Amino acid sequence: SILCFFIIERPIRFKFRYNYKASIILLLLLLATGISGHLVYIHNGAPQRVPEAYRPVNREAYFTLGAKIFPEWKGWTDKPNHVILLSDLDKLDTAIIGDSHAGHLFPGVLSASEHKFGIFPASGQAPWPGVATSTERLRNFRKNGYKLMDMAYKAVLENPNIKTVILAHFPRLSYYDILDPANPEGDSNRDSLMENAIRKGLTMLKNANKNVIILLDNPILGIDPAKLQQRPFNSIINIDDDNYEFRRNKSEAEIWYDNLCRKVAKDFDNTLIVDLYDAFCDQYNCKSKIDGQVIYRDTNHLNDFGSKIAVKYILEKAQDFFKGQGQQKAKEEADSQK
Repeated sequence: SILCFFIIERPIRFKFRYNYKASIILLLLLLATGISGHLVYIHNGAPQRVPEAYRPVNREAYFTLGAKIFPEWKGWTDKPNHVILLSDLDKLDTAIIGDSHAGHLFPGVLSASEHKFGIFPASGQAPWPGVATSTERLRNFRKNGYKLMDMAYKAVLENPNIKTVILAHFPRLSYYDILDPANPEGDSNRDSLMENAIRKGLTMLKNANKNVIILLDNPILGIDPAKLQQRPFNSIINIDDDNYEFRRNKSEAEIWYDNLCRKVAKDFDNTLIVDLYDAFCDQYNCKSKIDGQVIYRDTNHLNDFGSKIAVKYILEKAQDFFKGQGQQKAKEEADSQK
């Protein structure tokens, strides 16, 4: 600041005060800086700096169709969690329902071109009917999240072309804050509230002949991923390790949600559980980078590269499971006809 004061500010104020040539040059420099900044902004940064496979996706272009069909969504949750439809509503074949951990799968589904996805994310809301989560007792902007889930379920259940429904959730949000929105002062037992909601949701989807994938959440990084980025002039203290890993250790909230999902899913033969810890971890440790690229956007959300890895893993597991399920049904039908 001292150098700027003596080298730039004082000469502009006094030495160049009546120097029109210098003033014009400074004005042009200022204009060029403004134009450069605007170009960077409208082009979503400077994507040419990053290899194409790792470039972030511009979500804004995909909000339009969902906003037309679900105008309430915009006012009942925060901006990143808008409905995204990759086709007309009646032409979708796969739906993802949940909180922002459903929304962060969007970059991954773009690379799954054989599927027509619809993504229905509501900030902080568990992907189950009949419960409200992360509401702070219905006083913040998340208070209508359960209504958005009702809208998502209605859209899915009424569309026979949607064959598969993926349900995603960050369980820490419901572990500490869950209630029945129809009776907020009633049952406060999170175990019974969540178990009943899971059973209700799976029953509705089973009756509508949907295949269901319950996602058990991805590992929590626990540090600022900016510390993993190696930049020559970064003021952040970086972790100088291209293979930085952290312990595979699920939180109490994750274990609680995992156990409830597994318990209820045993009663539904159309339901597959996919644990994203297995996509990013070995038996002992979890990765923060893959192929030298950070996979997290913040401490718990996947970035675009991590999203692509997660979705690829989910679809591979689903293909194996539902293909085997179909073969088993065909065998049972053939045996019954003998």
